[in-house]
Amino acid sequence: MDKLNFMQLLHAWLQDLDSVLVGMPTSIQLAALVLPIALAVYSRQGFAVAGAIFLAVGAILIIVEPDFIRTIVAVGAYLGSIIVAGVGISAHRKYRSMREQVATLRSEVNHLLVAESRRFMVELKSGSKSEPSAANDRPPPGSAPAPE
Repeated sequence: MDKLNFMQLLHAWLQDLDSVLVGMPTSIQLAALVLPIALAVYSRQGFAVAGAIFLAVGAILIIVEPDFIRTIVAVGAYLGSIIVAGVGISAHRKYRSMREQVATLRSEVNHLLVAESRRFMVELKSGSKSEPSAANDRPPPGSAPAPE
């Protein structure tokens, strides 16, 4: 398919979509614009809510004032880029926080391993066993029961 045919098909599709939107009742248009905001609020992500609100407001403005579409799109793109930058900053902070938590947990696990190794070596050198646990009191499976 060459570029000219594709552009003609796209133009025809956009004209059809425009006629559907113009004939659609205002209440359905508003409900359709509020839906992404509701979904973003449900996600509990601040930047998603802000982005959904800006995009919905931009869509409403384009429907209400199509003569200012160039300005609306420019402002929307600018605000969208700010939101994307905010999402990137937020994601980086969360990632860094998780890395610090993992490093702390690794350090604690290593400390516990060293302490357990020391305890085991002291026990081995002293030649005594620690108090038997309930698991050690049981006879091995398949052996005769202990006499009472």
